[in-house]
Formats: sequence, structure tokens, C-alpha cells
Amino acid sequence: MEKRKDRRIFSRKSSFTGFFIIMLLFISCSTMTVSGAAESGYISEQSGWPKEVFAPYIDTTLWSTSAGGYYDLKKAYLSTGQKYYTLAFIVSDGNANPTWGGYTSLGMDSDHFVDKINYIRSVGGDVAISFGGASGVEIALNNTDVDTLTSKYQQVIDKYNPTWIDFDIEGTAVGDRPSIGRRSISIKRLQDNNPGLRIGFCLPVTPTGLDAYGLNVIDNATENGVEIDIVNLMVMDYYDAAVHGKMGDAAISATEGAYSQLKERNVSATLGMTPMIGQNDAAQEIFTIDNANQVEEWAESKDWVTMLGMWSINRDNNGSEGTAIFQWSQLDQENFEFTDIFKKFTTGFTSAQLVIPDISIPLNSTYVIPVMVSGITNAKEVSCSLKWDSSVITVNKVKANNTVFLGSSVTLNLTEERADLILVNTNSMTDTDLNALFDISVVPRGNSGDSSMISTFNATWTDTNMAEYNLECINGTISFFGVKGDFNGNGVVDIGDVSKVAYMVAGLTSKNMAADFNNDGDVDTGDAARISWYFVGKINNL
Repeated sequence: MEKRKDRRIFSRKSSFTGFFIIMLLFISCSTMTVSGAAESGYISEQSGWPKEVFAPYIDTTLWSTSAGGYYDLKKAYLSTGQKYYTLAFIVSDGNANPTWGGYTSLGMDSDHFVDKINYIRSVGGDVAISFGGASGVEIALNNTDVDTLTSKYQQVIDKYNPTWIDFDIEGTAVGDRPSIGRRSISIKRLQDNNPGLRIGFCLPVTPTGLDAYGLNVIDNATENGVEIDIVNLMVMDYYDAAVHGKMGDAAISATEGAYSQLKERNVSATLGMTPMIGQNDAAQEIFTIDNANQVEEWAESKDWVTMLGMWSINRDNNGSEGTAIFQWSQLDQENFEFTDIFKKFTTGFTSAQLVIPDISIPLNSTYVIPVMVSGITNAKEVSCSLKWDSSVITVNKVKANNTVFLGSSVTLNLTEERADLILVNTNSMTDTDLNALFDISVVPRGNSGDSSMISTFNATWTDTNMAEYNLECINGTISFFGVKGDFNGNGVVDIGDVSKVAYMVAGLTSKNMAADFNNDGDVDTGDAARISWYFVGKINNL
């Protein structure tokens, strides 16, 4: 059965990956007001889950350098539109009580992550709560009485009011039969006592599917009457040389194998796929950007795959959060690059968009490129940042495009390789189709065939009621054609082009900044000399 295709376009840190979730009603993305969250200590109602969902893991106890605290969920949402997450991990402290990461100070009497959960629910998103992980002690291991264990799980449910809970069973826990049995009985009781509570197991795999330990977890749960909603597969850390350079293929084959295993057992649960992005704990296993695209596209084609995750969104950055494997994917990547790929899997994902078109421009001109916007309503302000490769292009101006949105003006901070801008409109701006919002003036610096991406980030819009919304950013690639220095368009640099630059320097014709060969911000005698030397063969390039 073919699913829809929507083409709009840790070291498993100290506690590894896991997950569960699937889905209910989807609340429209990025067109919901980002109002203030409820006061600290109060947990708001759940928002519900889409049918198919991307819900990356968050290491809730990892300190964020940029946020100056724990992970900044608001920043992630405003940067990407992503609003479904799996929070990791609930484990035992020294007294066998449920805590985040084993820290007694982050127990159920604390307000850890409460404000962040309230915020994401206020914009129509939700979180799942995950127990276990690679480090720490899952609470079924050291709570040997089923009644006590059940009450400990219930404490977490009462605190965070989740629709979904996930059991990330790995390491010694996946082979510990006594705790597996206790956990299954407790989960059954939780389902009986909390109508509508969905259950997921996150389990390790081989490239061919679940191993005997993982299958035993599934079998024991079903034997004890647990209704399993999703089996989330840790498609990572195989420690198998056969998967080197083929991590996307391995994730797919593992999922296909697990699907067959569940069918043989008449288990109706759907499947999830959670890779460890970038460098895995296994030294030669690296999950790349191309692997992410491969997995997302394949998962969309299977109606029995209903969830994508990743370990972890904390690591989905360019290294700015730190260089340790639990802080960064170890890849040369953009911030949220994996998130931007996987989020397309979520049913109905959409948002207002800020779009830079892909375009090929002539080398010897200053070219004006429109930046387009769609999906805004009664907008008074749009803010964003742009970035480009300054060795390939120069952006020398950004101004409002008043063709559609009359009364717009731009406040700009422009540097050599970045622009931060705020566009304000004296009326209000509404459109559903893409229309030009502002223009950027680009001067090529490279040669024919060179290109630079202009990326947009930190994009938001604010309506007349001062409510702030996310803008989905669609980046554009600017490529060049023609012969550098050929201002008369005949395909070569000749005496006419030398003369034209001389006229610019003398003020006899308007200056074309594409003639600023020495990149000093002006067309001057140095540029006239350079094209002359190039023409007579004294230098080899402009």
C-alpha cells in the first residue's frame, strides 16, 4: 500500500535513544499563535499526535551552551516548525524513584521541563516521555514489587500528563527477564488505569531485524495483555562491518525484518525508525544527510511505518554546542539539517514559508533576487537572517519589495557573509501564494559554474496582535554562467571590456560592481589595471 508523498519542501549520549509514538489528530503547523506557556509547575493538556510523526529525542539533562540552560525547545520550534518530541530519559535515582537522568534534584517533585512542555503544547505540539535508555537504571530493574513499580510509573504520568509513554529497553535491561516480566504487568495496569494511554517499545536491532532479546520483550508484553502501539527500532550501532557506508540500507532492511517478525506473531503495532545521526558509537558507522533523505522517502512509502525519530536533536547542529559526540553529530552540517529532512514525514506538515529561489545568474552583473513569502495573515513584521559564501558572492543590498506588500521597509544589519533583517509593514500583509517580500542584490565573485547557497534561518513573522509565528525556510542556490569580465556579452574578455571598466573608473558610465575584481567595495584603478593585465596575458585570472 503506497502512502502519500508530501514534497513541500548519540554517542548515544549518556543515555541513548528510544521511542514510541504514533498518532491522532494533527493540529495545523506554524499557523498557531506562540502564546506564553502556563506558569511553572502546571502541566497543560496534551495536544494530540498526527497519524505519521517525526518526534526526535531530546536529552533533557544535557546543558546547552547557547541556551545557558537545558535544551531550548522554543528555539527549535521557531527555527524549524518542529513541534513533536520524545523526552529522554526517566531512570531510577539511588532510592529507586523516577528521575530525569538519575538526578535526585530532577525528580517528580521538580518542575524539570514543565515550562518547555507547556510551550510546545501551546503551539499545537506534544511530547512523549521515555523510560530507560543506554545509561542509568530503568525503574523496573530495582523496583521488585509490581505494585510499587506501577505507582512509580504513575507518578510520571500524573506529573507530565502524556498521551504516549516509551520504554527504551537496551543494554543489560533487554536481557533481564525478571524486570521484563514486572514491567509488562505494570504497563498493562497503566493502560487499564489510564484510558487512551499509548505504549511504545524502543528496541535495538541487527541489520535483519529484532534480535532474540528484543523479541522476548515483545512476546512477554503481549502475553501479559499489553496493547503495543508502536515498536520503535534503534537503527544504529550495529557493530557490523557490512553496514559501513550503507547505514540507510541497514535501517531499511532492519525495519523490513522487524515487520515480518511482528506479522508472524500477529502483533498489530506499527514501526518506528530512530537512527543516531552522524557518528554512531560504532566507529565506522556514520549516518549521513543522504541516509536521512533515503530513510525519510522510504518510510513515507510504507503505511506500517508511522514514526521517525533520531538521537538526538541536541546533536543536530554545526558543532556550535560543543565538539563531543553527545553534543554534535560530528558532521559538516547546518543547524537542524536532519530535522528539516525528517519533519516532512509528519502528516500534514506545513507552515508559512520564506523561500529563496534556485537561480542561475550572469557573471558580469549585479543581480536582484526576490525572496518570497507565503502563508502569512495580517502580518506586521517579518524577521530573518541570511547567510552565504562570501568567497563566491557578495550581497551589497537588501530592500523591501513593495510590488505586492505596499508600505514595507527594512531595518538591516549587513556584513560580509550574513544579513540580519526586520521588515515592517505600515498596513498588514496577507497572502497564501508565494509573493516577493524583499530583494537581495547579489554580485558574483566566482567563475562560471560556481555556486553558493543562500540559507535563511531564525525566520518568524508577527501579526497585528503581536503573536509570533514560525516561518519554514527554503534555501536557494545561486549559480553562475558566462565569462567573468565579459561585459559586452560576446563570450570573451576583449579590449571593449577593458575600455568599459576604464569608463566606469572615469565616471563616464555607471559602475557595475561585478567589475570590482579586487573585492574592495568599489570599481577603481586597481580593477581597471587587473582586467588590462588579464587581457594582455600578464595574469591568469580575474
